[in-house]
Amino acid sequence: MARKRKLQEEDAVPPLDNLDAWASHPRLLRHVRCLVASKNPRRVLKRYKDRAHDEGQRCCVHVAAWVALLPEESELLKPAAELLATLLATRPKTRYGPWFLGCLKLVARRLSKSDAPMWKELKQHLPRRVWQDSEATELETKRLHTAMTKWHNGNPTERILMLKKIHDTFSQALAISPTSTATLALRQKLLQLTLRKAVAALAAPRAACGAAEKIAREEREGTHEPSQQELRSLLLKALQEVNLKDVKLKPVLSHLQQLILQLQQPLEEAACAAQWLMISAFLQSWEDSNRHERHGRWSEAEKRDVWQFLQDRLSRYAEPNSVLFAKAALNFGRSSSAIKAFWRARTDLRYAPSAPEGLKHHRGIIKQMVGHAMRKLGGEATSLELIDFIGNDVEMQETYGHRLQTHMTKINGNMNAIPAWQRTVRTNVDRYLKHTGKKRHGRLVYRLKSER
Repeated sequence: MARKRKLQEEDAVPPLDNLDAWASHPRLLRHVRCLVASKNPRRVLKRYKDRAHDEGQRCCVHVAAWVALLPEESELLKPAAELLATLLATRPKTRYGPWFLGCLKLVARRLSKSDAPMWKELKQHLPRRVWQDSEATELETKRLHTAMTKWHNGNPTERILMLKKIHDTFSQALAISPTSTATLALRQKLLQLTLRKAVAALAAPRAACGAAEKIAREEREGTHEPSQQELRSLLLKALQEVNLKDVKLKPVLSHLQQLILQLQQPLEEAACAAQWLMISAFLQSWEDSNRHERHGRWSEAEKRDVWQFLQDRLSRYAEPNSVLFAKAALNFGRSSSAIKAFWRARTDLRYAPSAPEGLKHHRGIIKQMVGHAMRKLGGEATSLELIDFIGNDVEMQETYGHRLQTHMTKINGNMNAIPAWQRTVRTNVDRYLKHTGKKRHGRLVYRLKSER
């Protein structure tokens, strides 16, 4: 039990932009220790090469952790790098999970600091996205800080000229017709420049004030300052046009999130709340598009910390809202939607998990049943197709029906009660099967792990 609790604590996925946290993560360090302590490490490497097709990204995560964290003087580093290059060259082009993506970013950081010949093949097969992300993010962060310094050091006249240049850049971007790849890239580049300079000049939201206080503030700040309302209006127009999935926008959008979180009250009570709420909606859309980078099993310690965080700050809000969930999401590296689902499960009885019945399936019965059903379905099916077939097929019910637990339960974050065996299949399908990278009716299609 102690080992099980320890492994659950290691399951939290660190934020992808914090590579130091990845480099010191106990789960990855444990993978390295196990390889070094094995009696025959080279046999372990050969076994991983043979099983990579069936195990998928799990094997790749282990190998990438070895390449990223083994000492430079280790004799296992070169064969591990060659194995990772082979796995990257032969694996199917499917979406990278958060563990694999984080380990590859660690590998890219190591490769960027060395020009040794042993890395040549690995550099060729390392995904372009991973290889370029770290360099692009670092460069854009420097550019944002430079723009912020230039704005804050400028006098009112210089700021007005800067604002005019931002408007001109945005007009140039809109004038470009994206008829080819080159013109589309140029348009995106100009929109990024507009966003960067607009966000650099933007002030944090403030609480709404009365007319007298507004006049006093204008007298203090001067009437010749560029209008923050005009900046926000320009920012919203740029957000509507730009491709938010571009990795180069991450520093700018992250800084914009931090500006919003400086407001110690609901965003609805801020001055110019309508503009800020629209900006927040764009940020939520950007966060949702990157949600796959922030998933993973919640450890018990993380649940306690998130709950305490929400309770400590709840007194500032009439009720939980998007601002509170966004603050918790940034603090714990989760998405706002995940934090909201966690809160609902704790506070709303409709979403609360069902009480355990104390009845479990016999060991291996669900895996055996899923394999049997998959073979009868022709080798490929979605999870819902599997469940529907098992529930309606006469032979399956005669073979397994009396051995299934049918008491009603719920999947976390869902109001609908379903039989316990269906919940087990839906929440463990990745353990029994391997997804093909295809979808049918919006759901992943799976196959048996032994199928080639």
